[in-house]
Amino acid sequence: MKITSVACALAALFALTAQAPAAPPVAITWCAFNIWTMAPIGAGGQILVHFTNTGGATVDDVRFRMLWGDHTFTLVDDAGNFPTGNEIRHTLSFDHYGEITGETLYSLNLAVDHAHLTSGVTWDAPLAGAPAVRCIIYRT
Repeated sequence: MKITSVACALAALFALTAQAPAAPPVAITWCAFNIWTMAPIGAGGQILVHFTNTGGATVDDVRFRMLWGDHTFTLVDDAGNFPTGNEIRHTLSFDHYGEITGETLYSLNLAVDHAHLTSGVTWDAPLAGAPAVRCIIYRT
């Protein structure tokens, strides 16, 4: 009886400590995309992103959700070793398959969609309401 009770208590404690954090463990501080990489349709695009690991453990994979207007356009993955408190500055490549013109072109927001911590914990954003940062446009 005692062994079962201890095992149940340990399992419950592990479940509580292994839960994903409520807030995203990664905060996007800035983003921009190259307007000239958006044509033709189906071409690869580039987005510059600055983000910080605000969680309690090293993050080894972050997936960003690119939002054009009110619709998710694509997901962009960035794997690496991102320690707590460090700002990461990366250029990420993505493929786009829809037409992006007019007002839609100027409506890009970037949100954290998923994060994997080296502790084994994963965090997934809600389908709606994920904190997003408005991206600026640059031309090269």
